Amino acid sequence: MNKYFNFSFSGLESNIWKFFLFALSQRRNFLPILSIYFLTLDNTTAQQIGLFSAVGALASFFLEIPSGYFSDKFGHKNTLILSKFLMSLSLICFIFGSFLVTPFIAFCFGAIFQCVGFAMSSGTTSVFMHETFKKLGNVSDFSKIFGRIQGNVSLVSAFIIILLPFLTSLNIIYPLVVGLVLDVLGLFVAFSFVNPNLNEHVAKDLKLNKLSSIFKEFWSLNLFSLSIFLGAITGFSLASSSFRSLYVESLGYPIIYLGFIMGLSRVVWFLMSYQAHKIEKYFTMEQFLFVEVFIFGGVYLLISYFSNPYLVAGLFILVGGYMWGRSAVTKKYLLDKVDGSSYKVTLLSICSQINSMFNFVVAFVIGFFMHISYKLGFYVFSISLIVVLVMSYFFILKNSK
Repeated sequence: MNKYFNFSFSGLESNIWKFFLFALSQRRNFLPILSIYFLTLDNTTAQQIGLFSAVGALASFFLEIPSGYFSDKFGHKNTLILSKFLMSLSLICFIFGSFLVTPFIAFCFGAIFQCVGFAMSSGTTSVFMHETFKKLGNVSDFSKIFGRIQGNVSLVSAFIIILLPFLTSLNIIYPLVVGLVLDVLGLFVAFSFVNPNLNEHVAKDLKLNKLSSIFKEFWSLNLFSLSIFLGAITGFSLASSSFRSLYVESLGYPIIYLGFIMGLSRVVWFLMSYQAHKIEKYFTMEQFLFVEVFIFGGVYLLISYFSNPYLVAGLFILVGGYMWGRSAVTKKYLLDKVDGSSYKVTLLSICSQINSMFNFVVAFVIGFFMHISYKLGFYVFSISLIVVLVMSYFFILKNSK
């Protein structure tokens, strides 16, 4: 793997070590603190957390496909720069929202900028790095190296996440300030990326009036059912992230140790990322997804059942680390399917839009149940996820015949 880590600044290989820094800056390491920070402000409620999360997810939903088209049309590097700018702007809204009479409005804008920033980078980063490996002549190593880079990022962010809550003893806003510093670093890195230029000849010919043909292509590649399945897992998980800290704290988990939940999840992510590529060797995609029904459905059901805060925290750590640790495999599967298309990012953006749809709906609905009881909210959450996964898996099997 060392042959990929050429620490020159201008060569195409430099994209690999730069991607490590960019991905690190994209991590929202302050999220375990954000919900608690919001509730320390005047005129705020737990239900508003679900609402501003849903607002951000809704913005992402509407802009997923346009952001993919923007990336295919105007360049992947330019899109990553815009993504990083929006992420920085998001943190500025969160930080300075505390000075407003109605912090909820500032947090809505912060959630919008954050979710749109993710939308801009979600498909673009994987396509950009896939094309980098393709240009270097080593595309077969993509899932292994891409996954391991993300795992290494997770290990570093684990230490950051664990340490950030200790800053709250000085001021609860300091973890967000650290996040803003990382975002500014990521913005400089995005400007320094070297463009593989694989799609330059295509970008000039892309037209928005071909959107209907893109959806037909998406359907013909049998991506719909798979995107529903993977989108449900990611969307449900993202929707619940704002309530995890509140849930375990309500069970008696000390606030100063909240960083360990997300931090240790990153350690699991790191460990999983070094082994996840073996999934492709031993399992077909259908077999792999069958196991995932039980992993995600079962773990979240246990989370809603148990009341021991440390056991629940441990389950959050395992399920979150596993989900992101194996993500390079699912990305590779999707990338292989869209590899011959001129609209790679746009097609992947449709997949991401499905993520955002689940994120929006679940965040909006679950907020009402969480307002009654966090345990009830996670119980409804787990049953709903199981139903969606079982139904979508049935259609995946049907389409594979």
